[in-house]
Amino acid sequence: MIRRLTEADRQTTLDFLLEEPEINLFAIGDIERFGFDAHFQTLWGDFEADTDHLQAVLLRYESNYIPYFKNNHYNPAIFANIMLSDPDFRMLSGRLPLVRRVQEAIAIATEALERPEPAYIEKVTYFCKLTEATQLSPENPTQTIKIAIPDDAPRILDLIKEIDEFSDSITTTEHRMRENIETGASRVYFIEDPNRRLLTVSQTAAENSASAMIVGVATRPDHRAQGLMSACLSSLCRDLLGEGKTLCLFYDNPRAGSVYHRLGFDTIDQWLMLIKR
Repeated sequence: MIRRLTEADRQTTLDFLLEEPEINLFAIGDIERFGFDAHFQTLWGDFEADTDHLQAVLLRYESNYIPYFKNNHYNPAIFANIMLSDPDFRMLSGRLPLVRRVQEAIAIATEALERPEPAYIEKVTYFCKLTEATQLSPENPTQTIKIAIPDDAPRILDLIKEIDEFSDSITTTEHRMRENIETGASRVYFIEDPNRRLLTVSQTAAENSASAMIVGVATRPDHRAQGLMSACLSSLCRDLLGEGKTLCLFYDNPRAGSVYHRLGFDTIDQWLMLIKR
């Protein structure tokens, strides 16, 4: 039986999601920050009919849907129907095998409805996690690593815009970055030169009580291969691990992946985004 989840379902839902906190960091973070009544997000839970045991959760955040279930025999047809009934449905994302299962259910549902199956742009990334600090770069007392305050937002964005890998995909505004830093939704560590020019940054997103996503790791091209990124990222990870959080990140660049693996990140899965054309 599927139904909308409410505040009364908070603990049941979090207990279910926290069995794999790294995979569910988006849903956990959104529940902790926004609850169950925000207009831009909805959560559904599918409960076993006989036991009332929660077996699957679907999160809608604006136009993006993220499914989660653990049983390999679970049929996500009801998730497909929910998404197809939403005219604003634009993206399906999550653990690759789960997304493929939902994609198949959407194909079956559209065929039954005699509607064309949606066409997607697919983006596959590797999904990594870090649980211990043993391989992080050692602290260097000669290197000053700073934690950003809201007024640093323009400088951070200026650096990100200069990085080719990020220049075409920046969606964060200065206002949003200021807000995220101020509220603790994300944190940014950086190293700067004597003229206050940022050289490297490492950031988090989707922070919650159990986990955090590492994002926006960037170094100016003329300052790469100097250990700056490793030092900055290691400092951020060390502090987060000290708070008892599991750290996660996505990557699709093999060169970046080799750096993350050297620091102790392990690839645990693939993450698939299906973006409707």
